[in-house]
This record gives sequence, structure tokens and C-alpha cells, in this order.
Amino acid sequence: MEAKRRRLETNLYISGLAFIFLGLWALVKVCVNIVMELIEEIAAVRAGLAEEDVDVAEIIDTLGREEFEKWVAENIMIQILGLVVFSLIVILFHLLIGRAAMLDARGKRKNCFYLGFIFLYLFIDIASYVVSIGKPDAFDWTDLLSILIESTTVFCLAVIFVSAVQLRKIRKQANADPPKEGGAVAGEGPLSQRLRR
Repeated sequence: MEAKRRRLETNLYISGLAFIFLGLWALVKVCVNIVMELIEEIAAVRAGLAEEDVDVAEIIDTLGREEFEKWVAENIMIQILGLVVFSLIVILFHLLIGRAAMLDARGKRKNCFYLGFIFLYLFIDIASYVVSIGKPDAFDWTDLLSILIESTTVFCLAVIFVSAVQLRKIRKQANADPPKEGGAVAGEGPLSQRLRR
């Protein structure tokens, strides 16, 4: 029982730490995707101006050249602002979940609210990949790389979820049993004792 608790605490702590680092990958991925979209958008506008595209010409006629350039700049700024906000949300989510798992491993977290977020994330993530696999036209090798990285994230979250649930059951059982003389504090494993020192 004690060995299992020790193993679960270690799994939970390391998986929480890994999820924080995977957040950095998610941040890089989001930034690269949005920057690539911005580059494509700017290239399309430039190509439209160079080739005197009818749609671009109509917009310029309607807005005027200065207004059109201002509109393009505002559009790019809105996308950059969206990138910053979304990046903050992604990194904050990874930090909160990873930190909560690490605290739970040390026995310093009483509520299990973060497990609900993990379950929701896993459900949405798996469902989105099932849908994307059903559309082979929109699937390329970069998506395969994303799936490999994303499967690591899913595995990490699954380990956090299963370890946290099992660890809570063991701690609950340990709290129900009377503590042995000279033993560890009920509900607290060797990892939390070592980290506390």
C-alpha cells in the first residue's frame, strides 16, 4: 500500500511538471500557427495589390488607399492581440493544472476541482482529433506531428487524472485506518515528507 502511494505521488508530481513544460510547446505551436496565417494574409494582400485584384481594388475604391492600409494594420493588430490573450490562457491553464497536480502529490491540495478541467480537456481534445481524422483532405504531415505531441499531452493528463483519483482513495483509506505508532502522518506519503524537509 505504501509503495503504491509512493509510486502514485511520484507519477502525479512528474506528470504535473511535464504538463507545465508541454504548455510551452502549446504556446510555441499557437504562436507559429498565427504568425504563419498573418504572413499568408499579408502575402495575399500584397499579391492582390500587385496583380490589381478586382476584390482588393473594390475595397481600395470603397475605403481609399490610406483607409485600406489602416484597416489591414488594425486587422493585424487585432490578430496579434488575440494571439497574446490566447497564449496567456494556454500557458495559465498548463501552469494551473501542472501546479495543482504537483501540490496534490505533496498532499497540500484538498479539492479536486482541477480534475474536472482535465476530464473536460481530454474529452474535447480526443473528440476534435476524431473529427479531424474523419476529414483526410485537410490532413497532412504537420497534423501527424501535432497528433504525436498532442498524444503526449493526453497521456500526461490521463496519468495525472488516474494517479490523483487513486491517490485520493488511498489517502482516504489511510485516514480511515488508525495511524501506526512511529509511522507517517495519515494521508501523507514519503514524497510529501521528503519535499517538506
